[in-house]
Amino acid sequence: MHIKEVQEKLRRIKNINISQGDIAKAIDTTRSNVSQLFSKNSILSEEKIRKIEEFFGVNLSEEDNFLPENFIKIPYYENLKIKKDPTYIFMPDFSKSKPKAPLAIKVDTDSMAPYINKGDLAVFDGEYRDIEDGRVFLIKYRGDFFIKRILNNLNSVILKSDNKDYNDITLSEILLDNMEILGKFHCLVRQAD
Repeated sequence: MHIKEVQEKLRRIKNINISQGDIAKAIDTTRSNVSQLFSKNSILSEEKIRKIEEFFGVNLSEEDNFLPENFIKIPYYENLKIKKDPTYIFMPDFSKSKPKAPLAIKVDTDSMAPYINKGDLAVFDGEYRDIEDGRVFLIKYRGDFFIKRILNNLNSVILKSDNKDYNDITLSEILLDNMEILGKFHCLVRQAD
């Protein structure tokens, strides 16, 4: 188990902030050593995990058992450009049509405001990759990631922002080969002001 995953599980189980210093105490090492483990997101040995479990009084392997049946576990990416293992968020599943391959990202622009605002967590169904006119998708185009409404326009596709301050991106049939749909918008978690 990666050290960042251990920290995240501890935060969820104990419902408190778990610092690198706390983990250093648990495995009987220096904070500097733990900082190095975090910088590499090192995998912890079973012995270190056992020490952490004893120190905090938890069983990390059974952590997902604390999740009620009506919640879903969703991989969350703070920044899609940085290839990192995801952390996870847990959301109530109020819909009968939950996403089959969900992924959540933190929205870093206001291009889709007021529908999707900067700072919101947007959840996408990663299994849904077919273009559907007028729907919002997570798109990768030429190495950049966009949340846009897709509009079919005869021999082209328009990537449209809801915010009028942003220009549309028009892709001809030739340029469509550079576009990859990563998922269809499912829902969002609005961040409070």
